[in-house]
Amino acid sequence: MNIPESPQYIASLPWYDHDKTRLALDQFWHAVAQYLQSHGIDGLPPELQRLVDIKSQWRSCGLILSQCCGPDLFTPEGAGLEVIARPSFADLSCEAGCYYSVIVGNLTKPHGPVRAAVNSLSSRSGHFALRDWLQSSGIEISSVQVSGSHMDSLRMLAQKQADIAAIDAHTINQYQLSIDLPVLGISEPAPAPPFVCHQDSGIDSGLLSDALTHAVEVRGEAIGVTGLVAADRADFSHMQDAN
Repeated sequence: MNIPESPQYIASLPWYDHDKTRLALDQFWHAVAQYLQSHGIDGLPPELQRLVDIKSQWRSCGLILSQCCGPDLFTPEGAGLEVIARPSFADLSCEAGCYYSVIVGNLTKPHGPVRAAVNSLSSRSGHFALRDWLQSSGIEISSVQVSGSHMDSLRMLAQKQADIAAIDAHTINQYQLSIDLPVLGISEPAPAPPFVCHQDSGIDSGLLSDALTHAVEVRGEAIGVTGLVAADRADFSHMQDAN
């Protein structure tokens, strides 16, 4: 579905949006919106956008808040995105504003070549983290299958349709997943998926950062975010050639 030409604002928080987090994310957005309204921004969407595909949202100049993976910033769809900040996750043991993936597979000690399941070809956590780990482990890839989500990657492993996958550690904790597959390793930490807006949204990114900071203070605990780290595209420049 494409977004029609419209001056209306769009907001979404898609990266960790699922049944267990939906209410908390709605409340987080309401805190952001209330802060923006108190600073003179009108016409904000009452709810998060969950119907329009995310790449269409990224292309819309009405986008005032969303998320993406680092490599997405360097795709045609993400070219107009402005980085606001990176979240710090309460449940991860790494530097603030970073995250990592858990490498799981059907084989206790894979020697390769292996069939990889990835949630998206532009995903840092599900694709490039896995490629980096396999390369450092000296394991070759025989095929890459796009599952569509981390949960679907796990299903492919369970059904023996793939041999190995990298799963965002924050996703594992939020879903409270009990992984019944061998854990083969942990990826190197990387800058966490940033909060972004469209560069032509008309709302100052500094104000959006302040609104997010407020929302983290009052609603961050419920979504597992303890703070924000200032960020820009340069934080992700090493991912530019990943796509």
